[in-house]
Amino acid sequence: MGKNEMDMDILRVHSTPSLESKIFIFFIALILRSALFNKAYDTYKLNRKEYTTTAIIKELENIGITFYSDDKYHSRYKLTAKQKKILSIWHR
Repeated sequence: MGKNEMDMDILRVHSTPSLESKIFIFFIALILRSALFNKAYDTYKLNRKEYTTTAIIKELENIGITFYSDDKYHSRYKLTAKQKKILSIWHR
């Protein structure tokens, strides 16, 4: 996975501390993306089109959660079967 897939090809910063901070954030994002790929690899082998790392991230972005005044998080929509399968990967 390269910098282009994470929009790191153009940094648009004007100071060294900003550059270092942005590179650090991308480094952490690469670690998380790698962990996601490693966890989902068995599922990816079963269906190489639907369970790519990018497809998994896009599917998880569709989960809507809202924090209400009762100090709890509530899901705005029911989870789809695909989202449930992706979330079950983390509980193996």
